[in-house]
Amino acid sequence: MAKDLGEFLDELEGAQGVIRVKDELSPQFEVSAAIKMIKNKHDKAILFERVRGYDVPVVANLLGSKNRLAMALGVREDDYETAYLERKDRVIKTELEENDLPGEVSIDRDVDILKAMPVLTHSEKDVGPYLSSSFTVARDPETGLLGMGLHRIQVRSKDEINIWLLSPPLSDFLQKAEAMNRPLEVAVVNGVHPAVLMASVIKVPTGVNKFEMAGGLMQRPLEMIKCKTVNLEVPAGAEFVLEGRILSHKKKKDGPFGESSGFYVMTESPVAKIHLIRHRKNPIYQALLPFGGEDLTLLNFMTGIELKRDVQKKFPFIKDVLLKGLNYMVVVRMEKTADDQARQVAEDLLKSPYIKIVVTVDEDIDLASQQEILWAVCTRLRMETGVHVIENMPGHPIIDPSQGGYFLTSKLLLDATMPLESRSCFEKIDVPAAVM
Repeated sequence: MAKDLGEFLDELEGAQGVIRVKDELSPQFEVSAAIKMIKNKHDKAILFERVRGYDVPVVANLLGSKNRLAMALGVREDDYETAYLERKDRVIKTELEENDLPGEVSIDRDVDILKAMPVLTHSEKDVGPYLSSSFTVARDPETGLLGMGLHRIQVRSKDEINIWLLSPPLSDFLQKAEAMNRPLEVAVVNGVHPAVLMASVIKVPTGVNKFEMAGGLMQRPLEMIKCKTVNLEVPAGAEFVLEGRILSHKKKKDGPFGESSGFYVMTESPVAKIHLIRHRKNPIYQALLPFGGEDLTLLNFMTGIELKRDVQKKFPFIKDVLLKGLNYMVVVRMEKTADDQARQVAEDLLKSPYIKIVVTVDEDIDLASQQEILWAVCTRLRMETGVHVIENMPGHPIIDPSQGGYFLTSKLLLDATMPLESRSCFEKIDVPAAVM
């Protein structure tokens, strides 16, 4: 298995999984536009060799397919779900090395983030450049626990950033630091082995070290190095590291920024000052286009596998689950034995504030085929009995931006399964299974 981002890219190149773009493109909108255009035609990672104003190439769409997610775990695509579930709870202690980044370059005078990193401006109404695939590392001021998470980061000026700490553990760390009237030391990391990035977005119980979880996913200890100006550790194979401090009780306007939800979001978020930039020799900048497909693939991978496992425990007649969007819609393939089972499944799934629509289909529908799912909805859904609006379910502003915070809303079940009493009328044509 690859040790870092560069080695993983080499593996992808060997599997003909990388498209190289040799034209010079601007980090303001042009790279993002090219990501969107190329991804719609080719399911491969994209390496931009020439970014205007920089000697740093940009890689994108790194984890935009199940195949590349499987490669990140070192397994075949058919085995990646099993591998993930088996490894995610097998934490492996990190190893602290007395090293710098490979061929390290350190900038501690005239620190200027946008001189060092080709940070992209992604969407038309974005206020400016954002780090969308860089995770933030911090330490619990009370327990000393090291934590990390993937949070959006606005580059406000050459050495000032906003970090939208919306979720724990880092939001809890900041709250504790502010209660002590002290800044929170942070390190912002860009460009790591994909398993480390995957671990950064996994929801874990309090006290779990995500770097040790990354080691479990990789099946080897993750090598870490000490930061130089803050009491933190970061992966030894990182491409870029920004060291700094979140200022206590200081927030500034953040946004608008086009989020993975597909909407522009404006908020106020904590301000951090960066006083050291570190990068390896000949670094690669890792980009992620919000609402561009890669973010949805990554998040649905993380949540979808566990959702499938949990819902199958409750309802053994469920054969498979497919998440669409940011979990907004769930398609459930089931072998029902009673006509009310679709309603049972939907009422359970729709308790999640993120899920708004549940579609149920029969066991003969291939969830990998958009055509078959649409065919089932168009031919097997009976409007008078199969459309159910389920009221007073928990909602979330990510799927309804007109609402603030959590709220109650109506959700939808589309039962596109065959009625048990007339299944023979709905039999799908196919070639003999033995021939296939």
